[in-house]
Amino acid sequence: MEKFFKYTWVMVGVITAVTVFFAAQLPKASMDNNMTDFLPAGNPARLASKHLDAQYGEEITIIVGA
Repeated sequence: MEKFFKYTWVMVGVITAVTVFFAAQLPKASMDNNMTDFLPAGNPARLASKHLDAQYGEEITIIVGA
């Protein structure tokens, strides 16, 4: 356990470096909340959704959960 506390500044430096690295990646982050993109191309639910979108027009799907 003494070895663990002997290099505290090294650990603080590594944690700081990792935090800065991930913080630098934040501007590149994006959010994709399209549910059909998470389904495989041949999934029946995705195919039905595409068929309904083509027939009736695309809608924004809202899912409410409790």
